[in-house]
Amino acid sequence: MFQVGIDGFILSQSAELFHPSNESLINSCAYSYSRCLEDLAFCLVYADKILKYGDLRPPLDAKGYSVPNLLAEIQSNEESILGQFLVDKDIHGDQLLEDPYHKQEIVRDLKTLEQCVRSQHQPRYKEWMAREASIYFGEDKSVFEENTKPSEYKYETTVKYHTDREIQDSIEQDVVQVLDSALLDTPKGSSRLYSAGSRKEFITRNMLTLVTIMRAYELAATRNNLWRMPHVTRACLGFQQRTKNQGDLRRIVVRHALYQALRYTEKDFPESIIRNLFDLRSFPIPKKIRELLNDLLIITADEGKEARARNLIREIKQVALVPDSEQDSFVIERRNTFRELDKTKPKEYDELLCHEFPVLGTNRNNKHFFIPTH
Repeated sequence: MFQVGIDGFILSQSAELFHPSNESLINSCAYSYSRCLEDLAFCLVYADKILKYGDLRPPLDAKGYSVPNLLAEIQSNEESILGQFLVDKDIHGDQLLEDPYHKQEIVRDLKTLEQCVRSQHQPRYKEWMAREASIYFGEDKSVFEENTKPSEYKYETTVKYHTDREIQDSIEQDVVQVLDSALLDTPKGSSRLYSAGSRKEFITRNMLTLVTIMRAYELAATRNNLWRMPHVTRACLGFQQRTKNQGDLRRIVVRHALYQALRYTEKDFPESIIRNLFDLRSFPIPKKIRELLNDLLIITADEGKEARARNLIREIKQVALVPDSEQDSFVIERRNTFRELDKTKPKEYDELLCHEFPVLGTNRNNKHFFIPTH
């Protein structure tokens, strides 16, 4: 059974995309939002079970469309697909930070995160920080004060960020400055400036929390023999390893599925894409894709899998040039499946995605980020 533990960021950003309440934010973070939709689509088409951390049936949000509404939509299509992602108490974040071995590993992951912020993936981390700040920075009086102790800054989170003074102080200043450039200077509708200290503390708490939760979920996934679908900010940490070809292959596969679903998505009912993706689960092509790719659907740092993924990408690109002289039914079926994948061209895919979700049309440049307006 192919069980996938889905990142909460993927669910929340996908839900926000269906009924945007902050279009400026999604405009500036369009790449991350579209990536979350692609990751959700992959799970809905190819996973036997989608596991999430926390309550499977949280109360619906009367104020707008959010994660509970999205989960209800998923369950209305297939009641049994959602399950609980269990994280044992001994590997919760606070416990990991108290354990010398795991704390050392978290510090190592944090250094990798610093490298990612300095790398070509930098826009993804600016998008992440901009979104976090727009939701959680808040307007507590402490965040406007410069001489407040770091531990006394209060942000509007229901679940507290992880903190560790020694680790937070070890984060390099140039990395903090990069992420600080993605933050707004003032709250919406106010001229009061956030203090430099509150901005730095918000950034370092978020960085520590990102890698600590990632480690807890990875340990839980290993214990329970399932695969994690990480948010792009956590996935980029893995890109420091050898996973590029596998990522490219999965992108070809998921964009094919999402393109088919988008074609039948109702303009005034964007969440109907969930139903369309579920319909694809029983179609012959996705079934055949899963058979052909097998373990390549699961991205891991493995040189052998990287080579196989690269060969499959070449085969998909070249299959249209190969005449059908082969009589073997298996080879013919394989080529037909790859021809179907090759039909989804990047330009057509982007055009349809932005047609159905116009809010994504502003910033689809993988290398760009701009600060959202109030």
